[in-house]
Amino acid sequence: MATLPAPATAELLTAEAARAVRVLMRKGPATQRTYHGICERFASWLAEREGVGEAPVAAFTSQAFVSYLDELEQRCSPSTVKKERAALRKLARYLHQLRLIDAIVVLMVEIPTVTDTAPARVGLDRPSWEHVLTVARARLTASARARCSPHTAARDLALIQVLGGAGLRSHEARALPVDPFDQGRSDNHGGSVYLRVCGKGNKLWSVPLYSDAADALERWRELRGEIVELADDPHLFPRLGRRRRDGSFPDAGGRLSTSALIRIVRPVMLEAGVPIEQAHPHTRRHTFGRLYMAAPQAELSRLQRIMGHASPETTSRHVHHDDHALAAEHRRIERLQSDLLARRQEPRRARAAGRRS
Repeated sequence: MATLPAPATAELLTAEAARAVRVLMRKGPATQRTYHGICERFASWLAEREGVGEAPVAAFTSQAFVSYLDELEQRCSPSTVKKERAALRKLARYLHQLRLIDAIVVLMVEIPTVTDTAPARVGLDRPSWEHVLTVARARLTASARARCSPHTAARDLALIQVLGGAGLRSHEARALPVDPFDQGRSDNHGGSVYLRVCGKGNKLWSVPLYSDAADALERWRELRGEIVELADDPHLFPRLGRRRRDGSFPDAGGRLSTSALIRIVRPVMLEAGVPIEQAHPHTRRHTFGRLYMAAPQAELSRLQRIMGHASPETTSRHVHHDDHALAAEHRRIERLQSDLLARRQEPRRARAAGRRS
């Protein structure tokens, strides 16, 4: 990369960062929001450091970048520092190509290689998960004076089932359409029920549902049809608001926000005795992975497809088996990916194992 002069410009860093996210970082909406937030935080930090309302592009120097990373390392996990550094390096490269800054030294800045010791969010075990469902189901039969209406209780139970019983991410569950079932699958008629999920990068795939999760979804869809305010709302899990005495929901409609989902999930989990640090929607996804792999003949490769992961390494972070078992499963997946004969023989081995069990 040739050394370029950094001309004196009046461009503001926030405006250029927003343009860079749109033009250069062609990722999914969630990733773009993450990158945009990182750039905005850095621009705000620079503005405070320079004592100005908004930081100019020229304030993005290698010295400022190093100071910012030093502060991050004092209060953030290594994985967070690594993510923010990667996003800001992309921004620096973009500004360099536009001849707005000289990013040669910025791109050479390294960070210490440190193992992230932050505790991983562990999924619930079977008794804890069943207790959460018991608490959520009990709200369906609450008294008329209860703050939670039957419609709200049915929505919340179905949402909890989709998160923990199908392993969906928060944004995947919140984006489900009113008719979420994969109608193209023949086994949706009298057999297993599948959800059609749109995940990261707008990737589509089908997720099998346990019968109790499918029943909770159907119950909610029936009650949802009674709410006239939701007649034209496209979301399976919309906002409901408070129900009036006449049974109407005047504030109903619109997609649930992330914070709204947390407000739905956390009280149920806390009432079920889940520690507050685990009372989070993403714990349900880890719960699904943990319980799935605890079943006999469970395979990491199948869980990988269900959870929509690009690699088995990502999937293994959601399950909690011993290292030897995970290593053996990784080797099996790699063998199948590279060996055509092994891929053909795998279904035969699975059927034989089923007969022996």
